[in-house]
Amino acid sequence: MTLQWYETELLKPLLASFKHWPADNQEQLAQYSQQLGSTLLQYGWLQSEQQALLQQVFLTVLPRWLAPYSEQAPSLISQLLNTLARFPTITSKQNLLQRFEQCLPTAANTGNTLLVLSWLNGLAQYRTTAIEVLQQQPELVATLGFSSTKALHNPWWQGDQLQLKTTPVEVGSMSWLGGRFDDLPWIEYSNEQVIINAGARRWQLFADAFGTHLHSLPTPEPHEQPCDEDLSQFTLQLIQFNRYLRAGDRVKQVLELPHSYLLSFKTSYRLLIIPKQGNRL
Repeated sequence: MTLQWYETELLKPLLASFKHWPADNQEQLAQYSQQLGSTLLQYGWLQSEQQALLQQVFLTVLPRWLAPYSEQAPSLISQLLNTLARFPTITSKQNLLQRFEQCLPTAANTGNTLLVLSWLNGLAQYRTTAIEVLQQQPELVATLGFSSTKALHNPWWQGDQLQLKTTPVEVGSMSWLGGRFDDLPWIEYSNEQVIINAGARRWQLFADAFGTHLHSLPTPEPHEQPCDEDLSQFTLQLIQFNRYLRAGDRVKQVLELPHSYLLSFKTSYRLLIIPKQGNRL
């Protein structure tokens, strides 16, 4: 796709949707959109695999959403596209856009709504702030399929339809396979934060039903990895964990969290999160 395709197939129909706007606002949107086309081209958005996504944005979402917001339109478009750009795959972008179409927030609520949708689309580091936003917006809670925010105290709650996530989640891998860890990771728990150490690097782990995120932390003072932990208190759980393990896995650590168990291994660079299922695994 070319810049000419953008101007003919996307920009022209978009501008035609807002002929009822004041002339100054139409001109403002036209100038912004012309500059936007060059930016989209520069960053690879005008590629064939993005065609359906861009058509959905410019021909369906923006005409419906922006109609009352002639003055704020350029800023609102930027917020939406910048949020979509945070997600690496077409599928993840389409998932966020689908949820956005369900909400179509007001101009004032756009930033907070996009933050909530980013969390639900896999950015687990936004969980705490997103829940605070939802507590102030009961209509958004209902639109997103939650009967209330109370159930969200459990990070593995997926909503009234899907309910609790029960399948284990793997996090991390060896650096030479494209992962983060250049040494076997080990876990610390401090101030209600899960800290992952591997070699000379460390991260804070965010994980819930919608995604995982390793947030890089400053390099600590050199300190030795702790000795093997006594896992005898987890004897029953380890028997139950067996169905989630790979052949040859040797568990090094088990960290019990309020709603899950986190395992590290002597024989694997991955971490394994096992959500609790009520009062049992």
